[in-house]
Amino acid sequence: MQLQTNVDANHVFGAPAVEAFATLHKRAALPASGVYRHPIPLRAPSSGEQYAFEVDLDACTGCKACVTACHALNGLDPGEAWRSVDLVVGAEDAAGGLQHVTSSCHHCLDPGCMHGCPANAYVKDPRTGVVRHLDDLCIGCRYCTFTCPYGAPQYVPRLGIVRKCDLCVDRLAGGEAPACVQGCPNEAIRVRLVTTSEVRARAERGDFLPHATHPGLTKPATVYRKRKWPEGARLADFERLRPEEAHLPLAVMLVLTQASVGAVVAGQMVQHAGATPASWAGIHAALALGAAVLALGASVLHLGRPLRAWRAILGVGHSWLSREVVAFGLFAALSAGAAAQELGLLPALSPAMRQAWDLGTPAAGAVGLWSSVMLYHRTARPLWNARRVAVRFVLSAVVLGSAATLLCMAITTHGPASAETVRWFRILAVVLIAGTAGKLVAEGAIFLARKRGPGDPLGQAALLLLDTLYQWTVLRFLLGWLGGVVLPVLLLLPQRAGAPLPAAGTAAATALLLAGELVERTLFFRSGVAPGRGGSKR
Repeated sequence: MQLQTNVDANHVFGAPAVEAFATLHKRAALPASGVYRHPIPLRAPSSGEQYAFEVDLDACTGCKACVTACHALNGLDPGEAWRSVDLVVGAEDAAGGLQHVTSSCHHCLDPGCMHGCPANAYVKDPRTGVVRHLDDLCIGCRYCTFTCPYGAPQYVPRLGIVRKCDLCVDRLAGGEAPACVQGCPNEAIRVRLVTTSEVRARAERGDFLPHATHPGLTKPATVYRKRKWPEGARLADFERLRPEEAHLPLAVMLVLTQASVGAVVAGQMVQHAGATPASWAGIHAALALGAAVLALGASVLHLGRPLRAWRAILGVGHSWLSREVVAFGLFAALSAGAAAQELGLLPALSPAMRQAWDLGTPAAGAVGLWSSVMLYHRTARPLWNARRVAVRFVLSAVVLGSAATLLCMAITTHGPASAETVRWFRILAVVLIAGTAGKLVAEGAIFLARKRGPGDPLGQAALLLLDTLYQWTVLRFLLGWLGGVVLPVLLLLPQRAGAPLPAAGTAAATALLLAGELVERTLFFRSGVAPGRGGSKR
């Protein structure tokens, strides 16, 4: 610190520190006021204010003392980090092209983690503005790790829950600074009070980290100070191709729910046309129900705390995941009732009630399918926007529903098939071929984004599919074309009235399609790169 003073320097600085400070203070020779600031506010937030981190990036050296202090004070597990330090670089010819960025939970005004959580395990404190995670309410679904664009929630396998920074709010209440603030040797991190209007204004201007998700999405409260960013600022590892987690139970759940919904719709069309034998309806209803039950069972396997799965319905007012669970749960119940009716396990309904039941079952499935679309659209990942996801999920329902119905027709039609049965069999085969071809073309359209490069989320998704995940991508398209186009053209379309339906060929096509859809849905998760993080993880 350079002192502007006309006192005798030898006299002042030759004295002990306390005496030197007292001398400078007495002669009004100290630096201008405002140079020193307390690391935390000296009062509690008032109405319209909240706590927030303030980071002076020009003082951050990337030493990671803040990470170590946070880890030690909060007793985090190995590999768990509530604060990270990233390296941001500029263009090759940019001046000052290196910048370390320390970041943690931004305690947003509109927190994505809280709005996405189906178990209501997040709360934004109305007094402090701190977004807190309630560990005892968490079911470990990990959806908040999708809806937070900044990677703040961290899944802890040992506990089966997520955890995150709470701004050491208990220490603040006692007048102590958070661990990261105390641990920083350069005083680059502070806690300050911000007004909600200030945060909203900065979010509208896009005033945040240049490489991160636009702040308008969740309105992060953290204030970053930087004199000048290097031109073309981006994460140093932006070119690194790093697949995301596969989330296999979710992949199985999505494929089977869509297959079940598609099978119910296709089955009702064929049944109302009178193109099936009497035994067909019960077997088909049981098949659709089995797929729905297996799907819901697979989804429970994704939870860190499966015995608390019932809490997934509590956020139905704000969480698309809760709405998905409720809709598919209702769909499974209605499908069970329909199967019981067809198998003679329940008394027959009146024609009006049966018609309402037949309409309600696919309607519940459609609501569940749309909830699945919006669930991933809400994450703001470019590969998962509503249009792209809707095309994939709806066409999966069309393809797998048609295949399941064709298989059921083939195994329940004994002997020569009637002309009407063959006609609907061929119609569904055409739907299957068209749906598969359209879906594969839609999936392949992402490859056009490879020219955007790894710095773009869509570009990185394309490069992941064509490089790191290349073998799985080839397998997905091979299974899709064989099961959904080649076999149906060779075995299903040439059917003639009076000939038996090809059960073996239909089963082979269905198996190939199901395997291909499972691979596709796994790739859906592994290539779904989060914006602003370049695929990096804490």
